[in-house]
Amino acid sequence: MVTDSGRLNASDPRQIGAYRLLGVLGEGGQGTVYLGESPSGQRVAVKVLHGRMAGEAAARERFEREADLARRVAVFCTAQVLEAGISDGRPYLVSEYVPGPSLQQLVTAGGPVPAADWSAWRSPPRPRWRRSTGSGSCTATSNRPTSSWGRKARW
Repeated sequence: MVTDSGRLNASDPRQIGAYRLLGVLGEGGQGTVYLGESPSGQRVAVKVLHGRMAGEAAARERFEREADLARRVAVFCTAQVLEAGISDGRPYLVSEYVPGPSLQQLVTAGGPVPAADWSAWRSPPRPRWRRSTGSGSCTATSNRPTSSWGRKARW
């Protein structure tokens, strides 16, 4: 049972490449991010370009450029890109998945962090804010320096 993602709709794919899709983590203007599972059982985040945009050369180029740039980012700054490809004519990007609340969930629950409090975050142990690839969301993690693609991601 998946507790941190939305259910797949009838129109959602069940598989992208070698990855079985388990639920929806977020959706934005460019695509949908799914919680997936690799053949070895590893949980992953799978971002897929919307079908309506798959035929647009400019949209595909932006998506592919994002995948290329994401591969260049140090893994301590973002979720590590594991694979990129095309499935049924739609580009996809697979990254490691680290469960955690989205920035929106954190701010909704606790309000914005006052600027004066940020200085206290400079010495460990502390949560680490990491921006996830392309989603514009962040997550706080205390045990791993990476992030999940948060629910209700915006691209």
